[in-house]
Amino acid sequence: MTETNRIFEAEIDNPTEGAVAHDIEQERKVAIYDLCAGNTFAIVPRGGRQPPVGPYKLLLRLGENHAVFDIRTQTGSEILAIHMSMAQFQELLKSYGSVCRQYFDAVRSRPRDVIEQTDRIRRVIHDQGAERLLERLSGKIETDSDTARRLFTLLFAAQPNR
Repeated sequence: MTETNRIFEAEIDNPTEGAVAHDIEQERKVAIYDLCAGNTFAIVPRGGRQPPVGPYKLLLRLGENHAVFDIRTQTGSEILAIHMSMAQFQELLKSYGSVCRQYFDAVRSRPRDVIEQTDRIRRVIHDQGAERLLERLSGKIETDSDTARRLFTLLFAAQPNR
């Protein structure tokens, strides 16, 4: 991570934010913290033009069936908005949510081998989501697998009805 090729601030713009439970809001805060704490993120030059140098601010907006990664300068000027259909993520997000609930339940009351097996399944789904996100961002954003994992977590945390 360099000082310029990174996200320094992230925010979820969600019109239902006040209606979410405290634990979900906490999960969102953790997802944002983890993303900003370590990431590699650079805008790919397009049309022969160099994009503004980062670090960048990311505003994630979710609509009914789409997400918008709104990328801005440190001062808030718009640079790029990446519109993405959520259709290809819905099943993964649903599966990820289900296995996360199973994992947290297992941590409270199940044997270690059940916890480890559930965690392995959770990581596989998380990796699949990150890989799909890398594919969708290809040609627009240069990033690494760890950052893609954190962005997938942010997408998951931004879902209003999990």
